[in-house]
Amino acid sequence: MEVVNLKFNISLFFLSLFLIVNSVNAATYYVDYYNGNDNNVGSQQQPWRTISRAETIMRAGDTVIVHPGVYNERVSIRGISGTSFAPITYQAEDGVIMLGFDIYENYTNIINFKIINSSSSGIYLQGSYNTIKNNYIYNPYGYGIEIGTHGTDWEKDPLMYTRGTNNLISNNTIVHAITAGIITYGENNIIEYNDISRTWQGPNVEDADGLRFLGRNHVIRYNYIHDINTTESPEAHSDCYQSWGPAYNILFEHNICYLPYFEFQGLMLEHLADSQGRFSPVDNITFKYNVWRFSRPGITYSPGLTVTAKENQKSFGNIYVDHNTFIRDTPGQYAVWFNNNTNIVIKNNIFYNGVSGMYPENQNYIAGNIVRIRMPASEIIADYNLVYRSDGINLTASSPTFGVPKGTHDIWNVNPNFNDIASLDFRPRTKLADGQLNPVCSGGEGGTFIGAFPCVNATIFNSLADLNNDGCVSLSEISAFVARWLNGEISLGDVSGAVSLWLNGC
Repeated sequence: MEVVNLKFNISLFFLSLFLIVNSVNAATYYVDYYNGNDNNVGSQQQPWRTISRAETIMRAGDTVIVHPGVYNERVSIRGISGTSFAPITYQAEDGVIMLGFDIYENYTNIINFKIINSSSSGIYLQGSYNTIKNNYIYNPYGYGIEIGTHGTDWEKDPLMYTRGTNNLISNNTIVHAITAGIITYGENNIIEYNDISRTWQGPNVEDADGLRFLGRNHVIRYNYIHDINTTESPEAHSDCYQSWGPAYNILFEHNICYLPYFEFQGLMLEHLADSQGRFSPVDNITFKYNVWRFSRPGITYSPGLTVTAKENQKSFGNIYVDHNTFIRDTPGQYAVWFNNNTNIVIKNNIFYNGVSGMYPENQNYIAGNIVRIRMPASEIIADYNLVYRSDGINLTASSPTFGVPKGTHDIWNVNPNFNDIASLDFRPRTKLADGQLNPVCSGGEGGTFIGAFPCVNATIFNSLADLNNDGCVSLSEISAFVARWLNGEISLGDVSGAVSLWLNGC
């Protein structure tokens, strides 16, 4: 035991020494477009004029503070990486406008830049363990943020899983990108709290999507994708999320997809053939606690999810749709569509107006016209879902128009009584309009709630503070919310609303 403790203490000593040395050697530099000169030393009194000059000097642990100004430059970060203990940080003060970054190195932080009218993707990221945070990207001639790349062989791709890995993409606002706001390849990337809107198709481009994902082991959470509109992309095929594989072990949670203009999907998931004629595998994709909303009147298509595989391609399956809310302002065809997949689980979801009874084709249907499938019914489990139409038409299991079977524990024809649809607050209220307890609150599998959110009393507040989705705000959640405010991620008003709810005991 004494030998083990001695080894531990020696390791701890050298680790502490390493951190101290790196801390002592780390430098802070300054860039000022209006008052700087690249022949200066980069100090606060003698700043550089360009961000690119800082890139040639900085080493692991260094930080550059960029003062407000319009920097007509795109910065390429090559040759020097930070470390896990000493990242290289580019920190912009408010009012810094520039043309973007190409990042080929690791452990680099890009924080608070305004990237406007870049000639390619706003941020092109090929390195690993980087943090892209609190940036505003407008009108790039490409993706807003592009992570990693790919080759032509799905099974032995030398690029897919070696570039663009283990990155954090957090709290960025991306407006008017071409094709997609964010695309990720690589693996182990976390994409969270981003706001993506007004993607357009651009010249010679068919799609205008929110986020595209390929690779493996990504977590995509708390993003808001919205307002991709027909005036800017009248012929675009638009989805909030799209992938054609390979895609493995991807988790989507707590995202909001809002398409008020288009008739296309919340998600389009398919697979394509590689150069050898092999289809890209798609496996183990999970959707939990997400909201999918469509509000264009007169459009009956717009399924929340479309998941389609080539016939007899068994490499496409294990799709889990659990605790989501699918909502349309008016009834439409169906909420989700699966084609030639294996092992599909659809439980604990709210389908609000995601059904019309139209198109009773010669196909199998689960839960009425809510879930449309072209595959053996044995490959899908659908139960504990709530189905409701707001036009007063009730679904009946005996109606061939809507199809059978109904899930044993499904709840049909009950209004989930959302708290405030206009403000995107899709938490059901604990009581229905007639004062009865809302069955959504405990009608899910194991007595849990149905849909993306637990029930709440008729009180409107910013639900971002409710980190564990229990319908209340605890002291620890308030602390986390305050930390996000101090980090510039949310407003003081958001914190005040959450504190009021905590003081009132929900």
